[in-house]
Amino acid sequence: LVSVWLLTWPSESPVTSAVALSLRASATDPDRGPSPLRYSVSYRAAAGSPARPTWLTLNSATGSLVGTAPQGSGGDGWTVTVGVSDGLGRASRSFKL
Repeated sequence: LVSVWLLTWPSESPVTSAVALSLRASATDPDRGPSPLRYSVSYRAAAGSPARPTWLTLNSATGSLVGTAPQGSGGDGWTVTVGVSDGLGRASRSFKL
């Protein structure tokens, strides 16, 4: 059985230097099994931005993305894709950071 997923995430979050960022993905698994949900993340950099925000960390068990952008990173941007899986089904959603 492939699960049906609902992944909620903000549509856009601005990057501001020296300001803490804390976002959390939320997904539901209607059949609740066979394994706990695991989150993953990938990035696509906007022109002129580093390949990925090295200051941002994903907790793969909770879906939390946290970090503080260093000075000079305001204006950097990425398309962030967060995925979630229970081992049988997978869903993903993207937003701009």
